[in-house]
Amino acid sequence: MSKHSQNTLLFIVLMNLWLFLPSAAMAGERRVIVGFHQTPGAAAEHKIIKRHRGKLRRKFRRIKALSARLTDQAIAELQSDPAVAYVEEDTPITAIEPEFGGSEYLEAWGVSHIGAASVHARGIKGAGVKIAILDTGIDYTHPDLDDNYRGGINIIDPANAADPFDDSWNSHGTHVAGIIAAQLNGNGVVGMAPEASLYAVKTLDAGGSGYISDLIAGIEWAVANDMDIVNMSIGMRKDSQALAEACANAWEAGVLLVAAAGNTGIFGLGDVLYPALYDSVIAVGATDANNTVHYISAAGAGIEFVAPGDNIYSTAVYGGYGLLTGTSQASPHVAGVAALVLSAGLDDLNGDGAADNRDLRIQLQDTALDLGEPGLDDTHGYGLVSAEAAVAKSLEKHLSLVQNRGGHRDNSRRVILKDAVYTVKLASNGVRKIMVKVFENNRYQRALSNIYSFGRPGVSRRRAKGPNGTTFTLDARGRTLNVIFIPRGRRGSSADIYINRR
Repeated sequence: MSKHSQNTLLFIVLMNLWLFLPSAAMAGERRVIVGFHQTPGAAAEHKIIKRHRGKLRRKFRRIKALSARLTDQAIAELQSDPAVAYVEEDTPITAIEPEFGGSEYLEAWGVSHIGAASVHARGIKGAGVKIAILDTGIDYTHPDLDDNYRGGINIIDPANAADPFDDSWNSHGTHVAGIIAAQLNGNGVVGMAPEASLYAVKTLDAGGSGYISDLIAGIEWAVANDMDIVNMSIGMRKDSQALAEACANAWEAGVLLVAAAGNTGIFGLGDVLYPALYDSVIAVGATDANNTVHYISAAGAGIEFVAPGDNIYSTAVYGGYGLLTGTSQASPHVAGVAALVLSAGLDDLNGDGAADNRDLRIQLQDTALDLGEPGLDDTHGYGLVSAEAAVAKSLEKHLSLVQNRGGHRDNSRRVILKDAVYTVKLASNGVRKIMVKVFENNRYQRALSNIYSFGRPGVSRRRAKGPNGTTFTLDARGRTLNVIFIPRGRRGSSADIYINRR
């Protein structure tokens, strides 16, 4: 047997999503999440649970809720308490278990299939982007992951909170981590964003199981630690108000949430699981090399993208590699594309004055390869996510300025430039001047900012080279620049801005 084969995980058991029901610590007790209309304060929360003879398990920081163990009688009493908004089961969650591949690949085909290889060739590899993987942990000693691992937390075992090592039987979290950011080092496989920063948030145990409260705690950790992207190859059928609130809170805090849609197609149901089904989360289905939705993949209302998920070769625990199939493998492809876009630079696409997770989601939608019915559909969502097209939109930016009524903010356009030299071309279609204001870390950069005039010499710091346009460069190597373009001219006059990353 070849060395490559020896490192490959071969299994013959077809697995899907299993929900493991835990036993209560004491007879009659149940794990629940209690939500409040207003946060009562730590002391008051303890009193409320103690008064009902319960055991407080965890207090959440970003949603008005806590998890506890309570009897059925105590739950009934709490539900009638005017301070309590809801009491819901702390439902078990599981990793979305993959189907195991039966053939060998020498490389991760999904990376090249959606155009990441050509993006890497341009020097864009996800550097500086922080990605939290909420899963079974990561083998942070793996030679294809160790340089990109930056830390994390073990939610499942607070006594070992600093050690989120992947102890799962199928390397679930480690496999996901490799798809996102296995290093480009000439060995094993390469991930979508091979220079991104990986953070292991262990919310599932060795059997791939956990609870909603664990997942909420992991999401809150990601927000508190300024993660850019969260991947959740996790699913459950039951809705949870507390989890919905946690996801919405993270989305509002600027985190892009990506989740596996579920391997529910194998049972002929095909419905999308939670948390992928929430509006604040991107739901990802799985496709094969022919862009056909895999038979095990969820497909239905809520699908936003599809991505490679068939026979994906990636990292496994103890330095190994393995083939897995499913939406758990599709989701990290999308997370990796998002990391590449952030690394390349993001525009304020929706005009709200910030380049953030909302614009990132729009860019992924606008550049996906449309499959199936034109536009958004329940089988493919917006289509196959495309690293090449999504990053190209960042590298070759086109902005339009129009002088309308209102102040600077109403007429201005904003763009984020980072870690490269950019060529900027201004083309006037009637505007008299364009003010270019550059900021770094919210501080105005006078040396990089200018006012360009068109056809009226002597009124600006730097006159355009021609009557209708000019070209200049901005050096953003090793830093992030926030650039604002503001037109000045008659109402209805306009200008075009073309920005190319060198």
